[in-house]
Amino acid sequence: MSTLYQIVDSLSQILERAEEQGGELSDEDFSLLNELEGSFDEKGENIVKTIRSLLADAKRDREEAQFFQRRAQTAQKRAEWLKGYLLNEMEHLGLQKKQFGIFPTAVRTSPMPRVEVTDLASVPEKYTVTTLEVLKKDAIADHRKGTQIPGLVFKYGKFLKIG
Repeated sequence: MSTLYQIVDSLSQILERAEEQGGELSDEDFSLLNELEGSFDEKGENIVKTIRSLLADAKRDREEAQFFQRRAQTAQKRAEWLKGYLLNEMEHLGLQKKQFGIFPTAVRTSPMPRVEVTDLASVPEKYTVTTLEVLKKDAIADHRKGTQIPGLVFKYGKFLKIG
């Protein structure tokens, strides 16, 4: 069986010959055209079926990934809560070290402090950064109204819609 591009190439050749002959097709070309159109339709249908199947697989895999991501987050949060619980109870008893079965456990102070910002305006400029960001949704809205915006190029992509 021919590939889609081979079918399209053959169809193009027949249509070019017909154009050269003033729009007339020989009986042989007409028969071949009908056969190729049938092959094109069949090949196209098979491709669309494959696309639908792949999209369904992708959706299922994304849903499964989300399920496992939520499960991993829940386990991570539970483990962090339990660590905090044990830390709190060890501190309450004044314990710095404790052996739980085969697990040596110790209360430690982190070597790096955590920074909390209480008043951003009073932080010296050398410790802050300012970033510029393009408001793309606003730019698109103005572009659709006909506004020319320097420094921006608006590109339209093509896509295949399968009903």
